[in-house]
Amino acid sequence: MGNREQWLYQKLKEKCLSDFERRAKYYEDYATDDEDREEIRKVTTCAKKFLDDYAKMSAGAMDDYELNKFYKRTEEMLKTAIKTKEEQYEIAFDRLKEIKEELEEQKELYCDEDSTFYDEHLCEVTLERLDNVESFKRQLERAKAEDIPSMEARLKVCEVAKDRKEKVICIDGVANMVHTRGAILPLMCGAPLSEFIDEAVFGEDVEGYERPVEVVAVDMAKDVMDTLTCIRNFRPD
Repeated sequence: MGNREQWLYQKLKEKCLSDFERRAKYYEDYATDDEDREEIRKVTTCAKKFLDDYAKMSAGAMDDYELNKFYKRTEEMLKTAIKTKEEQYEIAFDRLKEIKEELEEQKELYCDEDSTFYDEHLCEVTLERLDNVESFKRQLERAKAEDIPSMEARLKVCEVAKDRKEKVICIDGVANMVHTRGAILPLMCGAPLSEFIDEAVFGEDVEGYERPVEVVAVDMAKDVMDTLTCIRNFRPD
């Protein structure tokens, strides 16, 4: 590729990717031990690589060999995203089931007027939380019905790509998904996002059961969207 394309790629890195790297330094603050830190570092490195490759492709600085590697990696990452998203929903539904069982036990204690522990206020709170469980479960079911098929449809487009143009279309299509729904990239890097189930049911001040990498993925989603916006809107001076 020519000097101008390489120059443009460097400018994109300086303007857009450096800002993402600056924010990413704080992700490890969520870690509670070395295992968490390594998991967060792995996901962050993966996200950086995708953004860097996308910036290089956008600048026209990728040769055919590099583009083919990027295309294959993107296709595999999309498969990872589908698998991780399914795991994310499984984690969320399992936690909702656990909470519902706990609340049903509390309902028997607090809502039965013959119970020694009958308490009108606690009964109301428990019933409200049970409603929250059902409401959030319906939200997740609707989201799952949309999320997985949309990613599978995008994967089909990528799987039939043969020439450079079709591979660029595949990558751009995935980037569009990432740009509009930044959560896709952490998923592509194997990190499920926290659904903050406990907060949704019990209130914002309740400490949940999320792994540090799940919380990082939520922050990363927004940073990824900002970085792609920067890349796509960039105009050289």
